[in-house]
Amino acid sequence: MTFVDIKPSLAGLLAECVKLDASDLHLAPGLSPYFRVHGVLETHQSLPPVSVNDIDALATELAGNLDRTPLERKGSLDGAVSSADGARFRFNVFRSQGQLAIALRLLENRFRSLGELGLPETLHQLCEIPDGLIVVCGPTGAGKSME
Repeated sequence: MTFVDIKPSLAGLLAECVKLDASDLHLAPGLSPYFRVHGVLETHQSLPPVSVNDIDALATELAGNLDRTPLERKGSLDGAVSSADGARFRFNVFRSQGQLAIALRLLENRFRSLGELGLPETLHQLCEIPDGLIVVCGPTGAGKSME
């Protein structure tokens, strides 16, 4: 068996993401997996390109018991998955140029303090507000997730 014959496993890809301290993993047919490490998106040359069948199998594994109707109707399916070591990932399976592709984002395993997020400590006062709606917004990766 040659290296190219090895099928990528979801568990192996998630473990590699954690090992590399990557925030994101991108999978598209015909390309080697891409990992975003410290803001830089680079292909992992030691891993073979992922085939259309590999993407379909990984998407099926990720979807598990989820309703696949959104993927069929709107071309996108979102969910979450945990790796064997307990790391949590958000995933998006989507159609791009008529084929499935997958994006996964590693979620932080702890809540960061306001100081670590570069936010003023006065925001603690928002927790004391008895009524109303507080909207937390910002770009992807800015620390909004409560998962």
